[in-house]
This record gives sequence, structure tokens and C-alpha cells, in this order.
Amino acid sequence: MALFANSVLYNPVSNGTADFVTSAAVTGFMTPALTSMQAGVYKYRAESSDLTQWEIGEGTYTPGTQTLTRTTVLYNSAGTGIAAGQSGAGTKINFTAAPNVGVVMMKQDVISAEESNGFSDAQKVALRRNVGVPQVYAQCRLVKSGSNIVLIPYNGNLLSINGAPQAIPNSGVSLAPTGLTANTTYYIYAYMSSGTMTLEASTTGYGVSVTNGNDGCPIKTGDDTRTLVGLTRIITGPAWVDTAAQRFVRSYWNRQRVNVVGSLDTTSTETNVSSYIEKTVSKAEFVCFSDDGVLGGFYGMATNSTQPFLGMQIFADGGAVGPALDWNILSAGSRTVYNPMLPMNFGDGYHYISFALRALGGGTVTLATYTGMQAQALVG
Repeated sequence: MALFANSVLYNPVSNGTADFVTSAAVTGFMTPALTSMQAGVYKYRAESSDLTQWEIGEGTYTPGTQTLTRTTVLYNSAGTGIAAGQSGAGTKINFTAAPNVGVVMMKQDVISAEESNGFSDAQKVALRRNVGVPQVYAQCRLVKSGSNIVLIPYNGNLLSINGAPQAIPNSGVSLAPTGLTANTTYYIYAYMSSGTMTLEASTTGYGVSVTNGNDGCPIKTGDDTRTLVGLTRIITGPAWVDTAAQRFVRSYWNRQRVNVVGSLDTTSTETNVSSYIEKTVSKAEFVCFSDDGVLGGFYGMATNSTQPFLGMQIFADGGAVGPALDWNILSAGSRTVYNPMLPMNFGDGYHYISFALRALGGGTVTLATYTGMQAQALVG
């Protein structure tokens, strides 16, 4: 696709096969300088005054020298252009006299909503910006499917990569955990490999692109060719996992709120301790982004066999969170129900919620054998 300037028709300095350096405008028209032609690629038609010699081509205009190059000859009066129906030689016409040179527009230079257009990625970016179309497309979601993670279309099928919208296949884009390290958190990026959308797992974090045409898009740090699509954690295998107790696949785009529920703990006890002792048997594990909201807590029943007191505490990533929950129960051996939930904020990566026990005032704190206790989280 070439640029266009209206009412440009002029005589060049010389004849022959030289590039067209502006001399003077043809009567009733203007030179490129008078129309303030920008630097860029233009289509031209050059013709002799008797029309026996003519050439249609494409070249680059340089305002500083007022020169239009004859880079590509598409058609000419000798039949030696590269376009269909000509010899394909692309030979310049040797004009016997300085021709009239005009900037023209051809069909492939005209935007038509009804027809496909062979625009470059840079042209597509400029068009979207000019008409106010959003620059970042994110019609996708990262999920676990079988033993792989898969980027699937969601409310459309486009994802912005390196400033250009790329189509996500209907079947999605898969990534196996092969070669990855257990107990490691990975960012997942999408990129184009020889025209095919591909996923990459990397420990390198992300930032926001400031590149024209891709600005605002979350990318692998310093690499516009990689667009962030998710956050994951690998378990022993190596393997991806996304279960109620281990939510280790988190989509960056079109996130869903998910429940995390640890395994039921019916065996934990603490005897005559004044400090809180963390219990991780039932921890609720997950990955999240820093802008995810999290509610964390636990649920279940407990009793103190000899004292009317017991204590429990929410822990996050191994540390106490919120106020201590020290309870007076009705009497020794009575049960009390716990269901505290606290809002929390975490950075990008792996986290877990657990609980802790203490035998306030002596005795033995025991979880009810038929209900137990389990850590919980609500992410998103």
C-alpha cells in the first residue's frame, strides 16, 4: 500500500532512466513540495508528451532532495514491468525527453471495507489508532486441559502480540510441562513462531509495553514479542495442576473467581502451649497476580478436653494474619465452630492459607474428628 498526494504533476530535471528530481510543475498542477508531500512510498505514472512512452511504478519520495525514486516498475509501454501481463523484467523506460510525472493511486492503495487488504502490521497499527480501535486485544483465557495448559479463545479469538492482533486457533494453544522444574512459579507468554502462536513458560517477570502500537500491553520484561497470558506453578512430575486444594493455573486475561479448599484435617492437636503452632496439612495453595483480591480463612470444629478455652489463628505464607481468635467455650469438652475470613493482598506468585492452634490456659486442643478443619481461600 502506497501513500497518495492529490494534484501532483511535474517535469523532472532530466530524461533517460534517472530517478525523478523535481524541476517544475505542469501547468494547472503542483510539485510535490507545493502539496507538502511527506517522505514515504508513492505510486507514480510518468509519460512522454506524445504518450508513446509511459511507466507506472512505485518509489520513495525524499522531501529534502525532492526526489522520487523509480524503485519498482509495475507496468510500462515496452511491456517489461513486473505486474501481471508484462514480462516481469521491471525495466525502466529510457525516456527520450523529460516526461510528465504524476503521483497516482492504484486499487491496492484504496481501503475498502468489503475487500481484504494486504496491509503490513505497521499499517494495521496505524489504521487502528487513527479510527480509535483498541490497541490491545485479549479475547482469551488460560486453562488446564488434560495434562497441558491451553490458551483458548474467549468472547472472540484475538490476542495482541507485538502490536498486531493474532488469531487464536479454535482448538487453543497448548503447552506441556516437559522440562520444567517442580515447585517453581512460571509466567506464561504467547508469541508467534513462523506464523504459529506458541506458548512459553518463563521465570522472567513482566512489564507494560511503551512501544508505539503495543503500548499498554503486558509483556515479558523488555520483549514486545511475548505477551503475558498467565501465571502457573509446577508440581513434581513435572506437571500442571488445578485442583480445589492447589489452584496453580491463573489466567491473566478474563480471570475467574476461584475457591481454594485445603484437605480436611481431623488429626491435629496441641497440648498446653501458649503460642500458635501452624498446621499445614490442610493448607489451601494458589497462585495469583498482585491485583487479585483474596479472602483467606478456615472452617471447622475444635474442642479443649480439660479447659474451657482454646485458640486458633489464620496464617498466610507461614505467618499469622489478623487478630488471634481466643475463645471461651461453654465447658471443657464442648465444641466450637470456626469460620473466619479476612481480606488479603499478595504479590505475584505462589501463596497459601493455613491455620494454627494453641491450648489457651492448658489442656489439649483437638479438632473434631467428624468435621475437622480446613483452610480456605477465595481468589479473584
